[in-house]
Amino acid sequence: MADDAALTRTAAHELGHGIFSLRHTFSTKNIIYLPQGTTDNLMDYSGTTATRLNKYQWDYIHNPQNIWFAWTEEEEEGEMGVYGITWLGNILWGLAPDEQEREIETRLELFNHIYQKYEDYYNNSKTKDIYLSNGKYKNWSVRKASFQGIAKKVFKGLKTNDNTFNLWDEGIYFENYQLEGKPYKIAVYSVKKDIVLGEKIRIKSFSELRYNKLIKAGYTKHYGLISFYDTEGKMHMVIQIIGSKPEQDVKQWLNYLGLILPSREQEKEDKDIIDKILEVILHDINKLNEIWGEKKEDQEESAIEIALTEMEEFLGNSYAYGGGDSRTSLDEKGTDEMDCSEFVARFLQKACGLEEVPSPFYTSLMLSSMQDGSFDSFLQHVKNSEKEDFKDIRPGDVFLWSRSSSDGHTGVVVSYDKETDKVTVIEAIGISGAAEESLSKDIEGYCQGCIRKSIYTRTGKALYKHAGWKGYFRAVTTK
Repeated sequence: MADDAALTRTAAHELGHGIFSLRHTFSTKNIIYLPQGTTDNLMDYSGTTATRLNKYQWDYIHNPQNIWFAWTEEEEEGEMGVYGITWLGNILWGLAPDEQEREIETRLELFNHIYQKYEDYYNNSKTKDIYLSNGKYKNWSVRKASFQGIAKKVFKGLKTNDNTFNLWDEGIYFENYQLEGKPYKIAVYSVKKDIVLGEKIRIKSFSELRYNKLIKAGYTKHYGLISFYDTEGKMHMVIQIIGSKPEQDVKQWLNYLGLILPSREQEKEDKDIIDKILEVILHDINKLNEIWGEKKEDQEESAIEIALTEMEEFLGNSYAYGGGDSRTSLDEKGTDEMDCSEFVARFLQKACGLEEVPSPFYTSLMLSSMQDGSFDSFLQHVKNSEKEDFKDIRPGDVFLWSRSSSDGHTGVVVSYDKETDKVTVIEAIGISGAAEESLSKDIEGYCQGCIRKSIYTRTGKALYKHAGWKGYFRAVTTK
């Protein structure tokens, strides 16, 4: 029991530093200085019974701003990043960078150089490899293979859990990329030619980034960074994300690449940790083991949200009516062009965990499935969803209108806003667009004859009031 008491007190003491930025009672930076070992305060070194907190400490704890900002003190207390990188895995804990994070920080000059010279290197590397002008990193080169879509292949590999890449020793690959209508400048850095990443690069929450030795993520005021390591903790590859909001950008890319759970589950995972820490600090520290315990069940991944995120990879691709093998092929040739039902079929394969893209799959067959149930194993019509007052519209629902066997349209719901009564969808739309185009024109990346996101009024001409309106179908997920 004595060992348990010592363990729980030590944990609470360190959490006092990390979460609430509490200094030692013997710190000369305190308003009140007390010699080491002379108090029964939690933040002193006085044995397992030292668990008290003074009023000024309680006041500090109850100021919520202090939870998120650590300060640097000589006694090993709180630093977020000594070279200007804020590491997502440390924000919750207020801890110093670990060995893997420090390895990235020592290369910050390299990332800053590329940030400042991105356009020059991008334009000059179209026909030949360009070695960096920074003397410290003169062996690094921007590869002309950037223009063969190498970065996109890395994205695809990460998303599909294919973690082996054949790149270039000290090579850099550029990609100007659109994600959810926002432009990004991406640089992929490969330390060595043959990149083999570990299997555990996928995490459940930002807090797990602290202790995962295979992946780290952080941001500076100019860009985000996602870094990958081998099983020995050596850096293999880094993705630099240059956008307008570095913190938001790096989190969005972690989601897009399938490296972290969808947002709502991240928030719950991190909130669980914060709640437990607060209970430890603010109540009985000797009940640490009771409070922490073991998670009774793992967080379940949202198959719908993951599938929607993966389908965004095709935004901007061309609309074309296809047939034959191209409708089910998983290579780039098969996905460069899609019609509306093919796009939905590919979404359903991902959302429902199907081994293959459903085939044949057309709007006419969706219509007949309402009668014969031929698609019921993975897609079912929602009862009464064709009615004007139907509002139980969920992400992943599939809408359908069909005027005849050869005249119909379908797409996937991204979200429904009950306050505005607007439905956001992702769809492959023809060159003439939809019956309601005005709202969609405000979305970045708006186009016609392409795969795009669209906004429609729930009861408007593109949905309920469209001739042949059939309502919504719901995917039968396996997760």
